Amino acid sequence: MPYNFISGHNAKVTFTVSGGANAVLDVEGAEWMEEVVRNLTTHVNSGGVQSRLAGPLDGKGSFKATYDLLKPPFANPPFLRAGNGGIVYYYFGGSGKTPFQCPVIIASVSYPFEVQGKVSWSVSVEMDSSQGLYVYPAA
Repeated sequence: MPYNFISGHNAKVTFTVSGGANAVLDVEGAEWMEEVVRNLTTHVNSGGVQSRLAGPLDGKGSFKATYDLLKPPFANPPFLRAGNGGIVYYYFGGSGKTPFQCPVIIASVSYPFEVQGKVSWSVSVEMDSSQGLYVYPAA
């Protein structure tokens, strides 16, 4: 069976701040990682070897872009400011495909720059179920 790879430039990220409009972000890269809380457990027959039980689903992600003076990330939209909540849509399947729908809180916004380089920004997000539903892409 042939593989169906996509290049990174076909993937996009959008953000909808809580109560606001959806904004397409001109990102250079993005990441989403889901994980579970891992609870350690043991019992008398385990011989002292620990076991793990999966706890609640959690997730975190990030995305980065070049700073655009005409579209700063803190403007509304997209209103990317630490503490704001909303939905991030990660279109890893390419344009027009169903995205990961991730309810998040913005944990941090960073504005790194280099003297002989470009000014950029990056955002770190963490899952926040109070912002909406977590939805997997359609297969």
